[in-house]
Amino acid sequence: MRLTIGKKLNSLVLLLSFLGIFGVVSLATHLYSEDLSGLLRKNTLDSASLLSGRVRAEMKHLADQARLLGAISFEEFAHPEDQVKFLQETIAQDAQILGIALYRFQEGQAKAQWRIAQPEAAKRFGLATADFEVLDQSTPLNGEQLGKGAVEFAVGRLKGQLPLLRVGIPLVQREDGSFSQFLVLELQQEKWAGLFADATTSTSFLVDRHHRVLASSDPGRFAPGADKAGLSIFKGSKEGRSPSAQLDFLDEEGVAQIGAFQKVGFGDLAIVSQVPLSRTEAAKTLLYRRTSLLAAAFLFLALCVGFFFSQGITRPIGELAHAAGKIASGDFQVRLPVSKKKGRGDEIVEFAQTFNSMAAGLQERDRVKATFAKFHSKDVAEKLLSGEVKLGGERKSAFVFFSDVRGFTAMSEKLQPEALVHILNRYMTRMVRVILAHGGVVDKYVGDAIMAVWGAPIPKLEDPLNALGACLEMRKALSELNVELMRDRLPTLRIGMGLNYGPLIAGNIGSEERMEYTVIGDTVNTASRIESLTKEFGTDLLVSEEVRKQLEGRFIFEKAHEAKVKGKAVPLIVYKVHGFVGPDGKPVLVQTPYSSYTAEKSDKVVH
Repeated sequence: MRLTIGKKLNSLVLLLSFLGIFGVVSLATHLYSEDLSGLLRKNTLDSASLLSGRVRAEMKHLADQARLLGAISFEEFAHPEDQVKFLQETIAQDAQILGIALYRFQEGQAKAQWRIAQPEAAKRFGLATADFEVLDQSTPLNGEQLGKGAVEFAVGRLKGQLPLLRVGIPLVQREDGSFSQFLVLELQQEKWAGLFADATTSTSFLVDRHHRVLASSDPGRFAPGADKAGLSIFKGSKEGRSPSAQLDFLDEEGVAQIGAFQKVGFGDLAIVSQVPLSRTEAAKTLLYRRTSLLAAAFLFLALCVGFFFSQGITRPIGELAHAAGKIASGDFQVRLPVSKKKGRGDEIVEFAQTFNSMAAGLQERDRVKATFAKFHSKDVAEKLLSGEVKLGGERKSAFVFFSDVRGFTAMSEKLQPEALVHILNRYMTRMVRVILAHGGVVDKYVGDAIMAVWGAPIPKLEDPLNALGACLEMRKALSELNVELMRDRLPTLRIGMGLNYGPLIAGNIGSEERMEYTVIGDTVNTASRIESLTKEFGTDLLVSEEVRKQLEGRFIFEKAHEAKVKGKAVPLIVYKVHGFVGPDGKPVLVQTPYSSYTAEKSDKVVH
């Protein structure tokens, strides 16, 4: 089956569309997933920080209130009933406080000195003072820790139904630093449920130093009194020694969680917030499904557009192939149809115009050849037209430099001609100024390329230093120029430079009527090949082995690789240049202003 340009173009459009669309879909989905995961992590940490602040403020308020009541209980009143009434009225200001009690350590045991129940709470729940003795709890207050001055917590139920949080607060300290008396606050669990009302995007719970749950936003999952809840996240953070942490972990059920904890700063309490990691995976799967369907629709549309688009290219190319056959047969009068409407031309139209100009030129050349033969002998005419007549020169050894702007063709397509010429002139001015300042001779410009020579027509002792010094100076000059171009909102430039040293022919090349001074030879060709190798080795400057030998010890070289180039049987050894050796013998680096190419060490022939 014949693989026509149309089929190739359709296949290319399909492949590029597939890679582009599904690449964008995959990237967008991945980035969305990362953003969602990051947002969930931030929310868990923010939730833990917010709740810790609320709990800390509430706990400090309760502790201050309890210590105040404890101090009042030591005051002497004229009538004891007045003291009890005052304490009852004080705790009645907070409906969530069920009662308060003062305990004393005697003979290693804690005994209640007095206990006061809130009157309204006693009526509402049918409680007597004695009911506070029957706290149904599996983890009672740790008297040993209270004696050491630590705030302790316990969770349970009164009469098996009323959730209760009991808080022990050390009150009276002995001379040896231990505490002989402590206060106990009896609080309803409802008091803490309100603190977790805003924790809607994550599951949050309050734990004590033993990792027991004191309160949570999801009592069905983390019931008050549950033991070891949140232990996994604390283990993942060096047993919770850090004041806060955020990390992924497996909970006690083996479910992957996005979690964070924040210590409250009171009584070794901590807030833990967590979100299942599967939430991001579910969102990612749904997004993949939707975007894949959308991508398939776009791919079909791209294929249809590519088919009609290819027809607009292959048809003119077929006409061009037919016209080229006519030219090959000697018919220089053939012309391609070209639209004369303004603004309708594309590259194919420009190609057709160029082809017509070429055909006209060939027609004119054929006429000139016939006319030229009338004034000169046939042999001379054929030698002149074939280039066999050459003017001589002289053999020299010199440094040959080539530079080329990378991506110049793509830049030409994007910029207006005036802007392109403006940028190119600024670049040429900077580079030529450096070459001339270092004693070089600009041989010619080839579009955006520069060719320069050191050692011809007049050789100098400083030529080796000047040649490679100019290359490093152009590296710095380009960096400065790019800063100016960025400031002027213009595209920056990237170049490749190659330097070679060796024998060549220098002289006036051309004819008696039109000639130019230039250099030719294998050294020149090799310098051009070296400049092309900068693309392969990921640098802006490469020099040959001959250049390195001339400047050994004066510059900082790094062997790049060996490469086979066209016309050379032996692989060419090239070197990167990182800087020079200063007068004090210390290396001075001249950094490449950009990383323009991907280093690809290759042994292929470079054309």
